[in-house]
Amino acid sequence: IAGICGAVMVSLFRHGGFIITIISAVIILCVIMRNKADKASKKLLYPVGVIITAVAAHLIVDVMIFNMLGAAPNAAYVKYSTPLQMVAAAAEEGVEFRPDDLGEIEKAMPIQNWKVLYNKYWSDSVARSWSNPDIDKIGELIENDGWGKELLDINLWLVINHPVTYFKALANIDSILWEVAEPYDLSGYLVENNEIPDPDIIHTGYGKITSDVENITRSLPIVSDILFRGGFFLCIIGILFCCAVRSGKSRIWAAMIPIIFNEGLLFLAVPTQDTRFILPLIEAAIFIIAVYVPKQNEL
Repeated sequence: IAGICGAVMVSLFRHGGFIITIISAVIILCVIMRNKADKASKKLLYPVGVIITAVAAHLIVDVMIFNMLGAAPNAAYVKYSTPLQMVAAAAEEGVEFRPDDLGEIEKAMPIQNWKVLYNKYWSDSVARSWSNPDIDKIGELIENDGWGKELLDINLWLVINHPVTYFKALANIDSILWEVAEPYDLSGYLVENNEIPDPDIIHTGYGKITSDVENITRSLPIVSDILFRGGFFLCIIGILFCCAVRSGKSRIWAAMIPIIFNEGLLFLAVPTQDTRFILPLIEAAIFIIAVYVPKQNEL
């Protein structure tokens, strides 16, 4: 029951959660099938149930209900947050683009505007529109003129010709995943919940309690780093994986596959220093500790 509930929550509530859930369940299924114990056949029902539940939830909610309700998909340019951020980073670093590439870039806005919008920890400033005509222009180019392909071609050129600039910018935008502490030049990236009241949101007594607890944890230096930075958990996973490799525990190697896949997706696609993006990392770390530490004779 816990596995099925978890599959539904992860599949529906997180970006890419459906893929990670299926990969995890398939790996568990393969491990059980290798187990020749008498009870192995009964245990096949658990991962199969998770797979069926995740697929059903995805089809019913994400496909059928969303289409019936006419839910509007994200604007096309939102999918290009990281490539847009990398172009802005290169402009800030003073990279000399090829003439053709510079022409494509300036179809959206002058190169100076790319520099102004660039924030090395937040791609939203260059990739999401809040009544900014320059970013609105990016959306029009991608949705109507297929400009996304040109953007990816420019990114490929940057990777090949300016790899240090490119991957340094990528590491900055993803620092919430691997930094153990807050970067020295990133102050106040956590916004207190009660600093900017929203008149359209009605707060209940329970919401006040959770808000107070959150603000307290954010104000405690060591606790804040542990709860709001991914570096601790990535380090834990790395150490336990090395221990598993040394001890020959192949089941841990299999368990690492969806974790590595998920972290790879996060590294390529995290748009901001928002703590919700490290939740899969925290959950994966807790899972790997639970699997590795106890001595279990059977799955």
